[in-house]
Amino acid sequence: MKKILISALIVLATISMGAQNNGKTQKQAQSSQTTSVQQKSGKSKDSAARDAKAARDAKDAKDAKDKKDNDKKQEEENNEDFYSKLRFGATGGMGLYLGRPAMFQIRGGVDARMPFILPHAYLMAGSRLSLRGCSPVPFEKLRTLYLEVPVRLGYTLPLDDNLAFFVEAGPYLDVRLIRFKKHDTSCARFLDLGLGGDAGLELGHKFRFSLGLDFGFIPPCTGEHAHNNGIWLSGAYLF
Repeated sequence: MKKILISALIVLATISMGAQNNGKTQKQAQSSQTTSVQQKSGKSKDSAARDAKAARDAKDAKDAKDKKDNDKKQEEENNEDFYSKLRFGATGGMGLYLGRPAMFQIRGGVDARMPFILPHAYLMAGSRLSLRGCSPVPFEKLRTLYLEVPVRLGYTLPLDDNLAFFVEAGPYLDVRLIRFKKHDTSCARFLDLGLGGDAGLELGHKFRFSLGLDFGFIPPCTGEHAHNNGIWLSGAYLF
């Protein structure tokens, strides 16, 4: 009987130890599975982060390329707009010296008008031959041929599709080419600096007619009446 009880206890102990070992094995397996799942989850998060960063980088690169393309397109449009508004013209006119005695004056040349900051505003620069008259002393005539370089700021005000009003004003520089009274040694100055302005009408975006004034600052002679002042009636054709 004792042997039977001892055998039964040994069997129960063996079964109990086996159950404990199985429990440990299951726990280890579960722990291993949990660790594997966590590792896979961590790898999945890292992969998702890398994919998200790659997507952001691709979007940033695309945005940068689009911005560069838009800037280039805008620059090309600005250049086209500038060159489309750049105008060249031939100009000429007749004037009257405002002194004693009054003398006729003539000039002619070419100029260029380019857009300047505001819509309808422009900057004009030109090169002209100008035959001017002045009087070193009352009732004495002096005629001089100048190379005239005007720089003016202008503004065109459209009145309708084919008619516009314009004004312009600015300085000019005269460089003496020929003096037609060589015996007068008092007239020795080669330069004249002055201020001029015009106002008039533009027809059909091609023809311009204006009335203007010039005021010379440096007299070509030592005489007190020798300033190159005049009133001008001018016309221009724009290409």
